[in-house]
Amino acid sequence: MRYLLPFFIFFSFMLGDTPTFERMKLVNERLPAQQTPGEDQSVILNGSLSLENQEEVARVLFMLSRNISDEFAIGDGLSMVMYVMRFMAQIGEYEFVQKDLKALISSFENLLGEPFDPEVWMVVEQIRKLQFVRHKGKLAVKIFALDEETGVTVMMNTPGEPGSAMKEIEFVRLKHGSRISFSDAEDLKDHSKVKDLVKDRFKILGFIGLVEKDMNLIHPRLVDAIDLHLRREKDDLIKPLFIDFDDAFVRVHTSTLLKTIDFKFQDGVCIPGAKTIEGLPAPSFLLTAKSGLLKLKTTIDQ
Repeated sequence: MRYLLPFFIFFSFMLGDTPTFERMKLVNERLPAQQTPGEDQSVILNGSLSLENQEEVARVLFMLSRNISDEFAIGDGLSMVMYVMRFMAQIGEYEFVQKDLKALISSFENLLGEPFDPEVWMVVEQIRKLQFVRHKGKLAVKIFALDEETGVTVMMNTPGEPGSAMKEIEFVRLKHGSRISFSDAEDLKDHSKVKDLVKDRFKILGFIGLVEKDMNLIHPRLVDAIDLHLRREKDDLIKPLFIDFDDAFVRVHTSTLLKTIDFKFQDGVCIPGAKTIEGLPAPSFLLTAKSGLLKLKTTIDQ
């Protein structure tokens, strides 16, 4: 159920008749030039809000909702969140504050007749505002935390694979002001980059106590499926989505001399709908991260 949240939030913006949307327009109209709104107001930052290609957006979101598998629900849900934020950034440049995010979540809980998972509220409680902007020509969102020291932290406490030097993923943290940028995989050159992210393996220094398989955690189904997936007809393919991270990291406990390693997120790609030739789903969310000379590449296999 938690993965429907961004879907509903997005369409509340797209319809353009929610109280939050109207308040944003009114605040924007009343502010004199160069005046900054209060921290507790959602506001348009530049120009106006509009959405082009609504039919295509609706098609993609519908296909995304149908491609959330039971086996990889967390990773597929994260992919859907990334696409929704990409479309929300496409609407324009604006800030969306916590109280309005909470109001929307509560409204949708009432609409659905059941609460969202507590993890949703745990994350929202840490967010001061989301700022949708353009960054180096890309659509982007900046995340501002209520606690500037701890940022937005998602506790994982996920054990590593048996026999791996990676013993536990403790938490993921988005620092205050962290940014996520988005770009679509449009052509054959982009598709080649997607394949490289999936298939190319990072090399590492063996003396650290980690081996190559510890740093390359791509699910074999995605490796097997990627070529066939990218050859699908345009109408059957959701364009892969490239993601760039600034100021976000994951803390990992290991059995090596380094003990605890903070891997800073670098980039990644969402590849929803990929399936093996046997029809088995593959994970859709792939990330790369770095800590010093160490590089990590992984799919979210949950």
